[in-house]
Amino acid sequence: MKVFRKSTQECNICFEQNFGHNFFLLPECGHHICKECLGSHCQLLVKEGSVLQISCPMCKAFIPPYILKEVLTEEEFSRFESLSLVKSLETMGDVKWCPRCNSPVIVEPDQGLKLAQCMACFFTFCTDCMDKWHQGEKCKGDEDVSDELPEIDEKDVRRKEYIIKTLEQERQNKHSKMYIRKMTKRCPKCTSPIMKTGGCNKVVCTYCSTSMCYICEKQIDGYKHFADSPKCNTFTFEEDLIDNTDIRQPEHHGFLPINAAAQRVLRNALPNTTGKQINDRLKDNPELRNRSFRCSACKQVNIKETASNHIHCWNCKVSVCFNCKQKITGTVGKHFAGINSCPQHTAI
Repeated sequence: MKVFRKSTQECNICFEQNFGHNFFLLPECGHHICKECLGSHCQLLVKEGSVLQISCPMCKAFIPPYILKEVLTEEEFSRFESLSLVKSLETMGDVKWCPRCNSPVIVEPDQGLKLAQCMACFFTFCTDCMDKWHQGEKCKGDEDVSDELPEIDEKDVRRKEYIIKTLEQERQNKHSKMYIRKMTKRCPKCTSPIMKTGGCNKVVCTYCSTSMCYICEKQIDGYKHFADSPKCNTFTFEEDLIDNTDIRQPEHHGFLPINAAAQRVLRNALPNTTGKQINDRLKDNPELRNRSFRCSACKQVNIKETASNHIHCWNCKVSVCFNCKQKITGTVGKHFAGINSCPQHTAI
């Protein structure tokens, strides 16, 4: 550690070089990240409430609490602890929150009952509609909210306003539950609702970090599932489904080799993205083609914006050398150092 703190290090995120005492050396994985980058990473996740995703940004290794205490303020660390407890309970499929006192409640083993009893306030409720227990009766979550008002004395204006507001709230809650049931699928581990808005059919639950196939809703590990299951395509488009028959195990670089048809569809499917903006710029200014190239990993088009030949791909975040068009492995500085190495800067 003495040697590490006194020697010059390079951040794995921003690639800035500085003395080691300005870095955090993560004990589990050995990655070293500058204090500014790791602090911004952890603070953003705490602010967004994604505390279960706080880990090494390079490999998802564990970040010990003593580092979090140093990069987070006292208020942020307190929020981290409280959210971690809540999120951990929510990842357990048999835990619900009492609608009366908001305490965690263990659900009865018989899932058909949809019954839970709070040990704090002794309130017994239905885990579907979150209302009081109604054994043998139709669940209110499946009922339509009536638009008809009960008979109310016209002079009792406050009561009428309260009932109207309550009915409107019930109507909104019902529409919200219907939308969730229609547009989402349940995580196979913690049953949290997940909605996919784009990308491939391998999705990761934000609560418990479980990977699942969005087509068959099964828990998966990596992309091998799509090669073994013909009915589950890696990507789903409205007009063209990508054939995944030649998908193999991920190679050492961490990206899946895909066939030419898949690459063609991926290159064309770029609405409202950086890729679409780059294509528009190339059409408007053909001279930019001399500074454009395809990433060696994901084949997306990038443009060299500065004199630096170190390009960070906008799509897959891989470091690529503009001079040799190859992926940079290891320390970026070593790629541009030594005899017959690529120049780090060239005119644009």
